[in-house]
Amino acid sequence: MAPTAVIEMLNPYFPALAEIVFRYEGTLEKSIGDALQAIWGAPFAHPDDPERAVRAAVDMQRAIQGRVASGRQPGSLSVHIGVNSGVVAAGNIESEPYLQVATVGDATNVASRICSLAAAGEILLDTGTASRLGAGSALEPLGPMAVEGKVEPIDVVRVRWDGGE
Repeated sequence: MAPTAVIEMLNPYFPALAEIVFRYEGTLEKSIGDALQAIWGAPFAHPDDPERAVRAAVDMQRAIQGRVASGRQPGSLSVHIGVNSGVVAAGNIESEPYLQVATVGDATNVASRICSLAAAGEILLDTGTASRLGAGSALEPLGPMAVEGKVEPIDVVRVRWDGGE
């Protein structure tokens, strides 16, 4: 697609997805082309941040699916989502008058790599995030998967979100 056509297609979606991040008290870190990066735990942490992140991911998938199915958006759009938990440095790395929380660290990089493993319509998690979710979560272990920048494969789990869970 032409870049202007991509922007036209994405403009109705990004505010809806950002609202979902905020509903679950996440921080919208940045948009990167046609991607959004959201974080939980910074600048304010909650004990259930992993669950909030996964619930937001499910709501995002449902929002995209609903907009496309309802015909409110021409064409079809699908997203792939990766979630990872870990320690990062979080803070303002821009200038004083421009406040933007940014995360730096291996956990951020691994989240991006997990996202790249996800197929259209999928939500993939690392097992650390999966282990912190409440009982009854609809998860499907996929086993170890190779990711760029890691010598050892990481264990990945799929969220089964489309069955109403």
